[in-house]
Amino acid sequence: MVDYLMKRPEVISDKIALMGISLGGYLAPRAAAYEHRLAACIANDGLFSFQVGTIAAGLSGKAGGKFDLSLPESEDFISSIMAKDTGIRWGIENGQFTFSAANLEELVHKTEPFTLEGVAEQIQCPVLVCEAEHDHAFAGQPERLYNALKGPKTYMKFTAEDSAEEHCHFGALKLANHRIFTWLDQVLNRD
Repeated sequence: MVDYLMKRPEVISDKIALMGISLGGYLAPRAAAYEHRLAACIANDGLFSFQVGTIAAGLSGKAGGKFDLSLPESEDFISSIMAKDTGIRWGIENGQFTFSAANLEELVHKTEPFTLEGVAEQIQCPVLVCEAEHDHAFAGQPERLYNALKGPKTYMKFTAEDSAEEHCHFGALKLANHRIFTWLDQVLNRD
């Protein structure tokens, strides 16, 4: 993609930025770790890991661990959460669709490699890591990504006071875009 953009006459080749939204908050930083021609990277919202087993462990109160699907109570726990929380149900069902996983166990297996452990520190361009205050499914993920970065970085938290506390700041997209693009303008126009 960057090779193509650099050939376009309307593109300023030293000001190419990459923004990832939702799962893109994992994918964009991963790409930036290996594509050093980027001038900036935006992770909206930042994800350090999209390992479904680790996310499920966090939901069950076992943060930092792995979710053991071989235990019968594990499947029951996930089913009970899905029955009560449409967001979790959608996330799991959409994950199964996106990753072509026949069931939750296969989804956990397919997302195991989705971590920026040992990768995030390779990013050289400035990174903006966004966090939504009430993004419960990914709580703590933006901070983990931010802490793993070794290069120039900015942490931007969106709150209920801003009406931007939900995942990717739905409810206040104009405000979020204004703040994000103000940061990008400052980064790209440093001289």
